[in-house]
Amino acid sequence: MIEKNRKYFTPRQMALLLASLSPLSKMVLAPSIISYSVGQSSYISVAILAFFELLTLGAILWTFSKTDLSIYELLEKAFSTIVAKVVLFSYGILLIIKSILFLSSQKLMMYNALYENISSFIYFIPVLLLIIYAGSKTPNTLARTIEILGFLILFSLFAIAFLSSTSFDYMNLFPILDNGTSNLMRSLYTSQLWFGDFLIFFLMYHRVRKTDRTGKNEKAVSKIFISGLVYALVVVGFFVIFIGVFGEIASKQTFAISKLSKYAVTFSDLGRFDFVFILTVFVGLILLSIFQFQASVSCFAFTHFKRWKISLVLGAILSVAVYYSSKNYSLFVAFGQTVMPIFAILLQFVLPILSPILVSIVQNKEKTNES
Repeated sequence: MIEKNRKYFTPRQMALLLASLSPLSKMVLAPSIISYSVGQSSYISVAILAFFELLTLGAILWTFSKTDLSIYELLEKAFSTIVAKVVLFSYGILLIIKSILFLSSQKLMMYNALYENISSFIYFIPVLLLIIYAGSKTPNTLARTIEILGFLILFSLFAIAFLSSTSFDYMNLFPILDNGTSNLMRSLYTSQLWFGDFLIFFLMYHRVRKTDRTGKNEKAVSKIFISGLVYALVVVGFFVIFIGVFGEIASKQTFAISKLSKYAVTFSDLGRFDFVFILTVFVGLILLSIFQFQASVSCFAFTHFKRWKISLVLGAILSVAVYYSSKNYSLFVAFGQTVMPIFAILLQFVLPILSPILVSIVQNKEKTNES
């Protein structure tokens, strides 16, 4: 049964979230990390992962079109309450780990991009407090913010790509698979934590409106799938430009989004005006972290504690973890590449792809009960 007080995203808002925010998690440290494994063919690895993400999105959209039940309700009706709680608990933990990874990289990028060591108390503590406060609210409270900032973020990404085009050399995209197919396969496995961002939609699809207030069909499925295509094009295009600009030294270019356009504006009389676009992207990264954190808080709703209490507990864990992981980021990345991939694959790809089967199981059970 749908909650009576359940609030909804419009399809436009969810589409903008997926198209403008989801690509950002791959634009900080992921390009250098993936390039280290695959060399100048990192864009091929990313294209393959994006293809599987689109397949996953297709399965989620099928589920979304066939039921109004959340993934928790589907698991509860198909199996049991215990199974549903265990799975949602696992999703909550995964999202917290992803939040730690992204917030730590954002913190390091901010220090690097501004060429100064800003005190954590002055800068990042307010960001964490904002995230914790937002976590106490329902995920759709920021939906209108996305409508305003989504297009600005996409414009900033295209502006950075345009500025980078002056340094682009297509010959840097060759030779293809210069580090071998074994490294490509290894990269597909170890990069899982930076991908699977349609997970937010998977956990919130029951909050997306299918019709407007007059009952008119909002064509949610087509709008959201088109946003998925935009997401894939942005991510793959970003990696193509990244490799085209830096070539063999791509693996050494940490904080990729802040490095891409710097050579195009270095000799400009206006200075590094690309910082306007970089800071807009940075705001988008914070918004993405907020949505991930809100989704994590929602995953623990089965505990029946109030949202603000769950948000405080998870926020305290997040704050301590970000502090230590940013000081030992290479160890945390190693953890993300070795321990987490199998769990990420199961939760980000396997279960969403199998969600249509859950719908069929629930519908068959309901028909059996009726008869």
